[in-house]
Amino acid sequence: MENKKTISIKKDVERYFAFLYSKGFLIRSVEYSPQYFRNWVVTFESPTIVIFITSDRDYLILEFSSQKDLSVKNRITIEEIIYSLSKGKVIVERFQGNPAWGKKKQFERLSKLLEKYIDEIIPCFDNKDGKFLILNQA
Repeated sequence: MENKKTISIKKDVERYFAFLYSKGFLIRSVEYSPQYFRNWVVTFESPTIVIFITSDRDYLILEFSSQKDLSVKNRITIEEIIYSLSKGKVIVERFQGNPAWGKKKQFERLSKLLEKYIDEIIPCFDNKDGKFLILNQA
């Protein structure tokens, strides 16, 4: 059952990440934990990838895992993926600023990064092991 807070979180996330629907993703869950610093997580999934958008003490984190391996310890962040895809040439810095006041900026930053790289990311999880693999490396 959705409550007002999870509905609000879902709307915020959809405002910035609705482009994922056109890529075959659907929202699997929206979880809110008021007892743990008001943290929340929205989970998008496709047949091969799960994307976790998490607010941890107001810092937004964007992580990926394969449908075949949902272990928290094996998730990979957008920053790590972009670094790998660029062969170390692009380093995405951590968000700078007040996380509570910069919520909109964090959403914009992460959604723009994901939208730019999503077409390169998807094929990297589409393999028999379900591990993140950089394709077409020379």
